[in-house]
Amino acid sequence: MWQKLLRHFESPPVDEAARQRLAVAVLLLECARADFERSENEMLAVRDALRRYLSLDDAALDRLLAEAGEQARQAVSLHEFVQRLNASMQPPDKIELISMLWRVAYADGRLDVHEEHLLRRLADLLYIPHQDFIATKLKAEAQMPNG
Repeated sequence: MWQKLLRHFESPPVDEAARQRLAVAVLLLECARADFERSENEMLAVRDALRRYLSLDDAALDRLLAEAGEQARQAVSLHEFVQRLNASMQPPDKIELISMLWRVAYADGRLDVHEEHLLRRLADLLYIPHQDFIATKLKAEAQMPNG
């Protein structure tokens, strides 16, 4: 009987990989809306980044983005997502993430000050060296549409 009662209060197993995927998706969505404009090109860049990075099909991508959108709406800050990524990502993965974020920020053909501020803050919180932050920015800028 005690075992049954204890199982009732146990939390379900946590899928850390799923939590990491969700955190990445939330940050990409936040970058896309940091300039307070809904850009189709930025949303396409979010989808492309997630599809490539996570090797997701369209159905899985739609589910992830729906969940990420809901999590982002409910979140008070991005701290929990950044903390999750710091615990689960190695430095090269974090650099790839900041590269994806830059590509999203530049997808509409310009860099808004709010987007740049968000990326600066995220780079600091993810402990990305400044030289890598700048290198990824310059690479994304060079690949910018009409750039």
